[in-house]
Amino acid sequence: MVRASDEAQADARDGGTPKLIGTALLREYRPSGRRKWSGQIFVPDMGRTFGSTLTLVDANTIDVKGCLIGGFLCKTQTWHRG
Repeated sequence: MVRASDEAQADARDGGTPKLIGTALLREYRPSGRRKWSGQIFVPDMGRTFGSTLTLVDANTIDVKGCLIGGFLCKTQTWHRG
């Protein structure tokens, strides 16, 4: 993490991550298909790591999907290069 709002940093501290800036959120990714990678995502405001997939949408966009239990209870976010 290289940039975060004051609110995001406060949420991370409340979740047990004292220093959000400099924290690696995406970890141990390996190719798992065409334009797709699987690994772990760290959620700072929860202080937990979950299974995750990244899908390259285009040169500036990825879809990040994280799941709680074996592919159930998933959430996807679209991240844009900034």
